[in-house]
This record gives sequence, structure tokens and C-alpha cells, in this order.
Amino acid sequence: MSSKSVSGNNTCEAIIRIENDVIKHNPDLVTVLFGANDAAFHKIIDLETYKKNLYKITHLIKPEKTILITPAPVDEKVQFARTNEVLLKYALVVKQVADLTGSHFIDFFSKMISLEDYLNKLKELKMMVFILGKMVMIFW
Repeated sequence: MSSKSVSGNNTCEAIIRIENDVIKHNPDLVTVLFGANDAAFHKIIDLETYKKNLYKITHLIKPEKTILITPAPVDEKVQFARTNEVLLKYALVVKQVADLTGSHFIDFFSKMISLEDYLNKLKELKMMVFILGKMVMIFW
């Protein structure tokens, strides 16, 4: 089990490093969680490119080994680089790619934002990602 997440990476950067960081290790399962950096205003990746990148990442890993996870919502009072309205659009693309490829899918965005106290839950998010990283290889 290994985490291959790189803070600040988007799907374009992920494609560059996927072979060395993930594929060569022949993992049984890979969680793929991108979107927050792709949706950031200062380095935005348009939705069509994002979709193509996720599709490529999924096929390089193999759909049956891929767990696609939507990006989490943000606290818009402290996070100025992206909004939940924009992140929702990226989350919907993740669902489309999962449906097209037959990959496993976790709708993290909808689950989190539907919680009454989701802003408090966001504070716990980093710990959850750390725990996930100990269970399966994360490519993020």
C-alpha cells in the first residue's frame, strides 16, 4: 500500500507521472481523486480536457482496478481558488467517466456537501485521506 499523491497536481501532471508512480507497481486497486486543482481558477483545466485525462488515467490503470472519487467541496470563505459550483461540474464529469468506463465510483462531493455540518467535516478530510492512503494506493 502506497500513496502517490502530489499536492497541487492536476490531471495533466498526473498523466506525466502515472507510469512511474502507479502502473509499474501493478496495484490491485487505485483510488483516483482529481478535480480540486483542475478546477482552481489560477490553473484551470477545462472540463473536456479533464474528462479526457480521467478517461486516459482510468484506461492506463484498467477500469476494474480504478476507484474514481469526486473532488470534495470546499469552504468558500477560506478557499478562494475554486467554488463549489465549479467543483460540482468536475464531480459530474467523474461520474460520467465512471459510467463510460465501468470503473468503481465514490461520489464524495455529494456525500460531503449534503451533510449539515460539512464545513466541520472538511477539517477532518486530511485525516481521512491519510487513512485511505494506508489501505490502498492513492493516485492524486
